Amino acid sequence: MTKKITFVVSFFIAVSAFGQNKKISLEDAVMQQQRLFRADKMLGFQWIPETNKYVYLADNARKLMTANSADLKAVELVTLADLNKAVGADLRISRAFNGKMLQLS
Repeated sequence: MTKKITFVVSFFIAVSAFGQNKKISLEDAVMQQQRLFRADKMLGFQWIPETNKYVYLADNARKLMTANSADLKAVELVTLADLNKAVGADLRISRAFNGKMLQLS
């Protein structure tokens, strides 16, 4: 039994040692952070300073969500409809929304 456990552990260590073949330079890490190394499908992703939490836009930028990096459980902070009700306006998302800046019309 001990030999089987040792074999399995050794196998996973060997596989994980060869799991990352691509080496990146410091220049790639800095210059490509908004292209190759960005979070997938998370518009407006931003870390909350001094915490392990982050915020992002969901539902076609109609909801502001927050999540914790430890458990990845997302919680809705505010919706565009709630924001409109609170300020008494009819804010809409611009068709020119590109994920970098929320433009309201």
